[in-house]
Amino acid sequence: MMRSGRPGQASSAYPQYGVPAASIPSGATYGNGYGQSDSFASESPSQSYHSTSSVGYGGGYSNGGYSTSAQPPLYSEEGMFKDKPLNSRSRRGAFIQLAKLYAKEPIAWATVAAALFFMLTVHYRGQRNWILRSFEVPTARTLFENYLDSSGKPKPCDEFATSTRGNHAESHELRNQIANLEHEVKLLEKEKKQLKKKQREEHEDAIEHLSSRDYAWKEQVEVLQNATQREAKRAATELFGPGPHHVKFTVILPTDEEEKERNFVVELAPLEIMPHSVHFFLQQVVHGLWNNAWFYLNGPHVLQGGPQAEEDEEELWHLDHQEDDDRAVAMKNFRDMDLEQLAFPEYSEKFPHVKWTLGFTGRPGGPDFYINKIDNRATHGPGGQHQHDLDEYGDPCFAKVVDGFDILDMMFKEPTYHDDHEWGWFFKDPIHIVRAKIMEDAPLKLQVAPESEDHSRKPEKPLKKPKIDHQVDP
Repeated sequence: MMRSGRPGQASSAYPQYGVPAASIPSGATYGNGYGQSDSFASESPSQSYHSTSSVGYGGGYSNGGYSTSAQPPLYSEEGMFKDKPLNSRSRRGAFIQLAKLYAKEPIAWATVAAALFFMLTVHYRGQRNWILRSFEVPTARTLFENYLDSSGKPKPCDEFATSTRGNHAESHELRNQIANLEHEVKLLEKEKKQLKKKQREEHEDAIEHLSSRDYAWKEQVEVLQNATQREAKRAATELFGPGPHHVKFTVILPTDEEEKERNFVVELAPLEIMPHSVHFFLQQVVHGLWNNAWFYLNGPHVLQGGPQAEEDEEELWHLDHQEDDDRAVAMKNFRDMDLEQLAFPEYSEKFPHVKWTLGFTGRPGGPDFYINKIDNRATHGPGGQHQHDLDEYGDPCFAKVVDGFDILDMMFKEPTYHDDHEWGWFFKDPIHIVRAKIMEDAPLKLQVAPESEDHSRKPEKPLKKPKIDHQVDP
């Protein structure tokens, strides 16, 4: 084969075809332009085959053959080697050319790789599912576990197949049992919701009934309280007059060597505001229950007084009742007169616990009372005494000091035990209440207990620590 770059110039021969250069006719191309001409010659002299191709502009001409201006390539995109059959060498060349083509096109190469991966994946999954169906197991892990015996060694094929099917049967039975249990659970959940709904309705009815009863009880209690207040006001007016009522306390200070009697006066609340508490206290006074009583506690915010048992009285109580309760002894006179406590904790915002007022201790209140040394509306008003169940009530406040403030200041200065002592805030020597007396003349002549003039029966201190029914510290 000869290659000519210009018209009339022959190219060198192609030794790979075994044809001498002299036996190959030279091909010449000429025309209206320039181009490239290739000539091929066969080895057979009888069948001379020459091919000349020219790429460029214009036509071509060769001696002993044909030439064309656009010779079809040996390979084409539509198909390889369309003109003649390919031998093995040519096929290898074609595949090499195809590989080069795909190497130049990464998208085509990625598409082929993805297709191959997809086919392999589908094939793998199909084989795996076929194996799992054959051994009747749900997962490959289960198959592997069944394949090993207890020692971790592989089982024989027959034993493996039998155990696998047996395990699958057991697993199938367990799944059925689980499904049945889940169904039962759903039924029980449904029944639970129905019972809950029914129970809630019953509870709502019960709560509504209890609420109605509670409201009715409150109304009934309110009716009784109002009736008690009306009766107390009527009785107090008949016995002690319409008021205002004044009571004079006579005390002896333990540090006074002369044992001089000193007085302070309290004015009771109006009957229109605190009728029950005022009537209750006036009854105690007129029956002499506050004669020979004691102020025993001097806290930071209150000065508290009440009945205290004396030594000889407690000994008599032990002999009669075989009990060790000095409070019962102290309360005996009050109980005998049915004046040991109020019927209910009466309270009015119109007469609050400010400084120098008097209030009953405990719930419902009495007989002990205290004098407020500071403003105690928050401490002894409604919601202040949290130790009681009905803390919405307040301590009954029923009187106020109107005279003898200097005497009370002297009482506040009497020595007490320190607050970290067992008897913290208690007087070391209680203050003796000699008597309490109503200062107004009563409309009716009342028979009362005689006044005690015996001052020798005072204890140095209470025999036992009195029960405190309210908080001492403010």
